[in-house]
Amino acid sequence: MTAKPNKFSYRWAHYYQEDLVYQEDAVYQEDTVVSPDAPHWSHAGLTLTAEGLLAFPAADGSTLVLLDPETGVRRTARTGLTEMHGLAVGDADDLWIVDPGEKSQPSRAYEPVSLPGRVVRIDHRGNVLQELSQPEHPAYIDRCWRPTSIALGPESIWVADGYGAGLVHRFGRDGEHQLTIDGAQTGTPFDCPHGLIIDKRSSSPTSGQLLIADRGNRRIVSMTPDGAVSGVITDRRMTSPSSFAQHGNLLVVTELFGGLLALGEANEVISMGMDAPDTVPLGGWPEDPWPNSRRLGSFERPVLSDNELHSPHGIAIGHDGSIYLTEWVIGGRYLRLKPS
Repeated sequence: MTAKPNKFSYRWAHYYQEDLVYQEDAVYQEDTVVSPDAPHWSHAGLTLTAEGLLAFPAADGSTLVLLDPETGVRRTARTGLTEMHGLAVGDADDLWIVDPGEKSQPSRAYEPVSLPGRVVRIDHRGNVLQELSQPEHPAYIDRCWRPTSIALGPESIWVADGYGAGLVHRFGRDGEHQLTIDGAQTGTPFDCPHGLIIDKRSSSPTSGQLLIADRGNRRIVSMTPDGAVSGVITDRRMTSPSSFAQHGNLLVVTELFGGLLALGEANEVISMGMDAPDTVPLGGWPEDPWPNSRRLGSFERPVLSDNELHSPHGIAIGHDGSIYLTEWVIGGRYLRLKPS
C-alpha cells in the first residue's frame, strides 16, 4: 500500500492524464483515448519500447497508446482486439499482445463479452504481423483459450493461458506449438499462471529461465528453457503475484491486491515498503465489487488514494529505474514511481 522509507524510495506521479500534449500524426488513428473517469473497466498490460515509449491500452482495451513519459506526447491506434492484457516488445520493436478475449462492458452492467482469445504481433499502427493459434490440447475440449501473458526467449515464445486452461505453452519463433506445462511437476497444478518473464539478471540463480507468476497458488515458479521446473518461490507477503518487470538486477512483481515485491539476487522476496494489505478480497466478483465500488446496485470507480497502490496489474521499469504501473479498475489508473 503506502510507500515507506527503505532502500526503495520513490516519488509518486500519474504519467497518463488528459492534460498531456497530443501530437497529431496522420499515420495514426484519431485520438480516442479514454479519460480516467470513463466507464470502461481497465485491465491493461504495459511495456516499454526500444525507443523509450510506454505501450499500453486505453481503458477500452483495444486502443493502443504509445506515450513518451517525459514529454507527454502520445499517439494512438485502433487494433480491433478485445483486451490488451499483456504486452512484450518484439525483435523489431513491434509489439506482441495477448488478448484473453473477454472485456467487462459498462453497457452490460460490467458483465463480460466473450470472444476468442488471441496472441498477435502488431506494428505501432495496429496492423497484425503474426498470430499464434490455440494449441491442440485436450484441456481445450471443455475450456477456453484465454491467454494472459507472453515472454520472448532467444528461440522460443512462451504464452501463459492464465484465464483459460491454466497452462503455459512454448512456441517456436515460427509459431509452431512445441510444449505445454501444467505445473504438475511441482506437485500442484497451476492456478491462474498470470504473468511470465525471462529472467535476465546476471547474478540470479534462475538467469535465462522462465519465471511464472502462479497467482492462484500465491507463488512464483521457475522453469528451464526445456520446460523442467527448477524451483518454487513463496513468501507470506506474496498473496497475488501477477506481472513482472526487471531493470539490471532488480526484478519486481505486482501484487494485484495492492502491493509490489522484489526478488533479490538469490531470489529471496524483499519488501519494497509497498506490501499488499494483510486482508485480501475473498468474495469474488460480482458478489464482492472490489477493485471497484458499488452504489445503488451498480459498479463505479472507487476513490483512490494518491500515494497508495490499489490493484496494480501491468508493470514496466524505465531506464532511470522509474516503475510504471497500470491498475485494474474502472477508468484505469496509470502511475509512475520515480526513484528519489
